[in-house]
Amino acid sequence: ALALIQETGIRPGSDEDTGAEKQAYGATTLEGRHVVVSGGKVSLRFVGKKGVDQDVPVGDKSIAADLVARKAAGEKGRIFDTTTAALLAYTDEITGEKFSAKDFRTLKALEVAREEIKRLGGRGGTDAEKAAKRKAVGEAVSDALGNTPSVALSSYIGDAVLGPLAKDADFEAKHPREEGGQFGEGTGGGSKRDKSGVWRDEKGSALSDADQSRLKTMLGPKA
Repeated sequence: ALALIQETGIRPGSDEDTGAEKQAYGATTLEGRHVVVSGGKVSLRFVGKKGVDQDVPVGDKSIAADLVARKAAGEKGRIFDTTTAALLAYTDEITGEKFSAKDFRTLKALEVAREEIKRLGGRGGTDAEKAAKRKAVGEAVSDALGNTPSVALSSYIGDAVLGPLAKDADFEAKHPREEGGQFGEGTGGGSKRDKSGVWRDEKGSALSDADQSRLKTMLGPKA
């Protein structure tokens, strides 16, 4: 289930009754009927958050094969014998950090955003070119996460990962590059890393030890 979330960015899922007209599903609550094989390709088709239909391709061959094997659980049989709580507890155990359900999707958003920015030739260009790149990044991330470009930009990647592609024209003045020319990535707008490697919010206050550690875990050695 964890590998599937990391590959696709889908939500972990929940057994809670939200009172919605349609039951929403996530990785831990997916059923056999949600695994679709067509033309030799595997995808997941299910109702996601807020009743939005999701059609998620699974590109990793080993994960796809595992899903097909698990489909034998039956049309309405759970394909994973786990819960979101158990998944988060397992992640905390293997990383030594405290992860939230959203962190999984944020990691996928960061991966997609970075790849798209690289494909677009970086963060530079005229104002019009930067606006077009920002739009493209938002669309790429929203396609991966199954939400909207505006939500992808504001809630998952934020101005810190966009750098000069941020909507705020004064971004570079407000968020100067740190040593090594790296913008603080993966935090919300405003958070940045100082020269000593400490992450601070837009008011200059150091983030909590838990957030410092989680950022380093999420972003790797460069954090």
